[in-house]
This record gives sequence, C-alpha cells and structure tokens, in this order.
Amino acid sequence: SQAQRLAQVRARLSRLPSHVRQALLWHRLDGLPQREIAQRLGVSERMAGRYITQAIEACAREASR
Repeated sequence: SQAQRLAQVRARLSRLPSHVRQALLWHRLDGLPQREIAQRLGVSERMAGRYITQAIEACAREASR
C-alpha cells in the first residue's frame, strides 16, 4: 500500500547521516540547486552533489533488498 511505501521511505531516510538526508530533501522536495545546498551545509558544490548521490544510492540499495 501507499502508506507502507511511505513508511519504508521514511525509515530509509532516517538511517542516513543527517547532512546526507538534508541534502537529498532540499534537492528533491525543495528543488534547491547543489550550489545552494553546498552553501547551507558549508561544503563545496561537488560535495553537496556527492551527498545527494549517496542518499539516492543508499535508498536504492535498501529498496532492492
């Protein structure tokens, strides 16, 4: 069901490091560009992109289990 899928996504996100989770949420939900995410997190734009990629890959790995 949709409620189960939402619970699974929330659980996956809760297991991510907070900065990685926040980067993904800002990017996907708020539509922020990597430059803005980098400024907010105090990291390089490239590192912000890595955080987003890490989050997506971690969620995909868990979903395939």
